[in-house]
Parts: sequence; structure tokens; C-alpha cells
Amino acid sequence: MVDVYNSDLEGSRLVYLRAEYANFAMSNLRSADLRGAILIGANLEGANLQGASLQEASLQGAILLDANLEGATLERANLEGANLEGAKMDRELRKKLRKSRQRKTD
Repeated sequence: MVDVYNSDLEGSRLVYLRAEYANFAMSNLRSADLRGAILIGANLEGANLQGASLQEASLQGAILLDANLEGATLERANLEGANLEGAKMDRELRKKLRKSRQRKTD
């Protein structure tokens, strides 16, 4: 298991990273490129993902408690079952997530 708790990974290029159940808690991933990353069940609690690219990332069951997702791009990312409680995000992202979850329950 990958454990980079409280690490500074700002601006890192982690495209297609495979890190299921990894521990990124409290890490700085600001502006990181995580396109297509597989982060199923990953712990991103309190992580700074501000401006990160998470397009097509697999985040099923990920823990994003109190994470900063402001300015992050999450197009086609899978957040099914992810815990976003207390996460900071732009109004537009919050709206998209709400619509996505509503479609799944309809």
C-alpha cells in the first residue's frame, strides 16, 4: 500500500497512477495531474487537491473528508460511494455532483 501521509506532491504528474487504498491524508496535491488515476478506497482526508486534474479518475469509496477540491477538474471521474463530508469545492462542482447522485437514485 502506498503511504504518503502529509507529503508535498504539489504539481506532481501522476497520470494513470494505480494506488488503491493508498494513504494521501493531509497531503498537498495542489495542481497535481491525476488524470485516469485509480484511487479506489484511497484516504485523501484533509488533502489539498485545489486545482488538481482528476478527469476520469476512479475514486470509488475514497475518503475525501475535509479535502480541498476548489478548482479541481473531475469530469468523468467516478466518485461512487466516496465520502465528501466537509470537502471544500466550488459551487459548480457541488452542483454537478448533486446532479450526478440524483441521476443514480432515480
